[in-house]
Amino acid sequence: MIYPEIYQPNVPGAFHVCFALGKYGIPSPHTDLIVCRSQALALWLAEAGQTAPLETIFPSINRSMFEYDGRQKNDVIVYMTREHKHPEMAELLRSRYGNKVVEIVNRSEAEAADIMKSSKVFVCRGNDKEGSPRPPKEALVAGCVVVGLHQDLNGAHHTDFGIRCASVEELIEKAGEALQMPVPSESERAVVRDTEEEKRDWVALMAKFQPRRNFSVAAQ
Repeated sequence: MIYPEIYQPNVPGAFHVCFALGKYGIPSPHTDLIVCRSQALALWLAEAGQTAPLETIFPSINRSMFEYDGRQKNDVIVYMTREHKHPEMAELLRSRYGNKVVEIVNRSEAEAADIMKSSKVFVCRGNDKEGSPRPPKEALVAGCVVVGLHQDLNGAHHTDFGIRCASVEELIEKAGEALQMPVPSESERAVVRDTEEEKRDWVALMAKFQPRRNFSVAAQ
């Protein structure tokens, strides 16, 4: 059974794999294997005294959906507004840059990708429970200059790219400066892994443990 930390079934006779996506819960004692979304999560769980084996599978995105297609970029700063991730940031940016700020709210994955491909800058704000957020990776692949705080853009969360700022005030300033920067190069965008690579890692990991002949996935 493979399941996230927010949903932890206990099925007699099953090999239980908890896929830790964030700091939303501690794996239950019946867990046989913990797979972490990031190095930061692995460290957090190790410090919490987990006794089950810990493995890390580096995160990925569906690159084919977000790959920059060379279109003309607009002077737009994108912010993905979420209630649990600093929704006030959109208004702070808008008070400085007006209608150059576009919020991504209640959009499909394809719609979000289209907005990012047409925009120059993506502002990233996260929360302390995230393991490795997808939006900054998606934005980079879509050709945006990513701007965020040090705690959101760093190697521990596999978001070691973009313009990293020490304060919200600096972030707002750098977001405007980033409008004049070129589209990240192909090599810069290549640091984000594709889902096919992550799938291969999962297959290799399951082959390594081989606890059962068949695996099932619960509540993805």
